[in-house]
Amino acid sequence: MKNKIICIAIAVIIIASLIVTATVGLRVTSRYAEGYLIRFTAEKTINLDSVSEVAKEVFGDDFSAVKEVEFFENSAQIKVYSVNDEQFQNYITKINEKFDTKLTSANYIVEHVSNVKLRTLVEPYIVPLGISTLLIAAFFAIRYKGARQMLLFLTTLFVVEALEYAVYALCRVPVGTYTVPLGMITYILTTVLYTAYQERKDNLDEDEE
Repeated sequence: MKNKIICIAIAVIIIASLIVTATVGLRVTSRYAEGYLIRFTAEKTINLDSVSEVAKEVFGDDFSAVKEVEFFENSAQIKVYSVNDEQFQNYITKINEKFDTKLTSANYIVEHVSNVKLRTLVEPYIVPLGISTLLIAAFFAIRYKGARQMLLFLTTLFVVEALEYAVYALCRVPVGTYTVPLGMITYILTTVLYTAYQERKDNLDEDEE
């Protein structure tokens, strides 16, 4: 009865996470969020902290991040969630005042970027992980002489990864740079711990015999 309740609870969580993803999507960090990249290059050294101050003053909460574009320290790029013509012109004016430049809108590049999907992040790892999973499943089938342990391993792996996904979907944890590495760590830990558990269980069964 207890196991049945746990299974139902897990199923409800997974289904709920899929519904949330289908309706509102996953939350992402500012790096992967939809927005606009605004970059410029000047003929003098640009201080990123000063650029950040100007961007915060002009765009407020819509300002996301700033970074250097080239190695010559004379360019900068900011990311904002939204921008209108008035804000853009105000930003150009304040940058000119801050760095004593005479840049115009022609010196700026504005690029719209779409929201990065989780599928895009994990796509490069699908084939390697798929091959690894098949090899590990084959190991369980050979080691324990049957498909039962192989299916149990695959089920366990699916449930753990699905619950991790549910954390992102239901708890609105933003998908970011560390999402894929954390997923890989979960995959490895699940495989190692499950293998260790089965080996220990197998040894105990042999001792009892």
